Amino acid sequence: MPSQSVQLAGKSCNNYAFNPLQISCLLPVDVQGELRQNNFNNRQRASDLFSWQTFVALNWPASTESRGQPDAALPITADRQRVWESWKETDEIFLAGGKQPASWTGQQQTPALPEGCSGSSDKKILYRTQKVSEVLNINNSLQPTKADKTLPGTLTGQNGAVVRYEIRYNKTAFDYIFDNRLYSSNHQNIVNEVRFPAGSILIKAAWLPLKDETREKHFYTVEACVCDPRTTNTEPLQNCRDETAGLVGFHVMEKTNSAPQWMWSTFEQVDNVKNTSGIAASFNKENCLENGKPCAVNKQTEPGIPNQVVRSIKIPDTQTCDNNQATDNVVLLNQNMQAALAERNSAFQYYQLINTQWPILPPPGTNQPETVFTPLPALFGNTTLETFVQPTSSCMGCHAMARSTRLDRFVSADFTFTLDNASPAQKNPHVLPAPTAKTASESVLKGFALMNNTYKTLPDKVKAKLNCSSCHLDEGRNPSASWLVEMDKAYAIVKNPDGSGLLSYPESLYARINGCFTRSMNGEPLCDITQTDDACSTNEAMQSLREYTEWLTAQRATLFDSDSPRGFPQLPKLTGNAADGKATYIQKCAFCHGANGEGRYEHDVYYRPALWGKDSYNACAGMAREPGAKGTHLAGFIKSNMPLHSGGVLTAQESWDLATYINSQCRPGKAGCPENLYPSSAFCKESNDLESLNTLPVQP
Repeated sequence: MPSQSVQLAGKSCNNYAFNPLQISCLLPVDVQGELRQNNFNNRQRASDLFSWQTFVALNWPASTESRGQPDAALPITADRQRVWESWKETDEIFLAGGKQPASWTGQQQTPALPEGCSGSSDKKILYRTQKVSEVLNINNSLQPTKADKTLPGTLTGQNGAVVRYEIRYNKTAFDYIFDNRLYSSNHQNIVNEVRFPAGSILIKAAWLPLKDETREKHFYTVEACVCDPRTTNTEPLQNCRDETAGLVGFHVMEKTNSAPQWMWSTFEQVDNVKNTSGIAASFNKENCLENGKPCAVNKQTEPGIPNQVVRSIKIPDTQTCDNNQATDNVVLLNQNMQAALAERNSAFQYYQLINTQWPILPPPGTNQPETVFTPLPALFGNTTLETFVQPTSSCMGCHAMARSTRLDRFVSADFTFTLDNASPAQKNPHVLPAPTAKTASESVLKGFALMNNTYKTLPDKVKAKLNCSSCHLDEGRNPSASWLVEMDKAYAIVKNPDGSGLLSYPESLYARINGCFTRSMNGEPLCDITQTDDACSTNEAMQSLREYTEWLTAQRATLFDSDSPRGFPQLPKLTGNAADGKATYIQKCAFCHGANGEGRYEHDVYYRPALWGKDSYNACAGMAREPGAKGTHLAGFIKSNMPLHSGGVLTAQESWDLATYINSQCRPGKAGCPENLYPSSAFCKESNDLESLNTLPVQP
């Protein structure tokens, strides 16, 4: 019988002694050295060893006597469900109406298998076609799974099958949810803190229906009931059928005493994007051509069209002892583990660790929330779970945004988006309802539509690829994002742009809207307010926006009796650090707005706005003002609203750092900006050569 210990060819730095890996069902409690080794390369090595030991233990055959535990008497090759597969799936926890689920060992009523499937009632049912649940309340706008608004975020294999996903919780994580009633959104609404205990583990698995028996021996497979996706957790499953599914992706997030931001491990089947074990790649067609040109890679596709996937960030294959780095030869480690598993003829010989992300611990006594961190590596991704956003993918950075369903203020969900599966669905009590044909006039509805489609509707007036709702979130209905309530009071009297005197409402509002179009939209005025022929009062776009703001004011008076906030919440003046802002941007912003601040506009459709460059606001916009200047908006906007609909996760310092970094990047210039308000670094060119900004690199 092969030895339980695995012979590893890798080395440690400074002769640091690591415990050997074992082919064992014993789950490690924490990383060796608890992430306190002096050399970061040893911390990375310890983290990768932790990942592999965890992977082996979780994929041990499960006990039939004790849920969630391994059967130590069986070898890893035994034909039985794996430990993690016996854990609670999200559908077992988050029930309709926030109903209490069965306890860990309790018997929950199991419905019969859907029509079209055969076997026992506990057969695995796979229906999610995206790793982000289709029934999320809030966080589906946060998780960066897509880059293209026009196409589904599904992953289709070269065999035409669509990948399915499942999420499972171990007993420690489930018990925390159960004991604190976090399965109910109504109860989450009164919870002030979510803090999972050490030992909590969540698994996110990706499965590909194989449709080819000759490939099955290269995968860990299950006989599953595969169904179409559903849009609510009460909707019956449709178009179900029996399929053999192969495991193609495996995320592990585990909270340990040394990693309050959790440890993040990700594995893949070795043939996902390259023929490695003698079979064709599951998600990559060799020498793929489309219309005589190489196929576009890592792009979303129409339903039924296979995705052409490549790895954007390579698996580490070198090692150094330079303490300025954190490296480990993961490729060699994989080879060692694969050889040991091959000795046992285990299907898990065909799996590989992609990388492990771990947090740098802050100095003792540092008074920072756990959502402030520095992870290593900064970026990494799984080809089946971050397919379309790999270059900007950070597990820790993304999951830091996760919040509870409480909407009156931000409450961190402790790095898991899954709490948002709790029902009933919640509505933000502070955001005014959108107008409908029953509640508003045709002109108001036109103004509402214009808020969301500004640059497309008025291309001759808007040069930036921005909409009014890019800054006035929720179409100006959100009091934390410069809502458009009581504009008649806010702009009762303003200076005439031509300097000839004062303007009163509504001309004062026209002047303000024109200012938005010329500065924030980098465009032209909607109308000439200096004319005497009622150019603005007869301008359809201007009038629809005015009537929309007046309608919002009437709604506020009906629904809220408190004073209306104005603009963006102000922050105390802090000194922003552009370098720190860049690090925060990479972790918490880039997956939505792009590595170079270019936004997301696949197929020329707005998905996330550009933050700098030719498609963003110009250097005269209020968002671009020098930090600390009167009317500075960006830091306050970020703190209260970003990430989208998750304002509060960033600290005031992070917000100032981000504002400083973003406004140090190139953007269109505009004549007439007061030099004392706007930083000279905001101008890319003395001329307004917008096209030249398209390829400008990010500034250091």
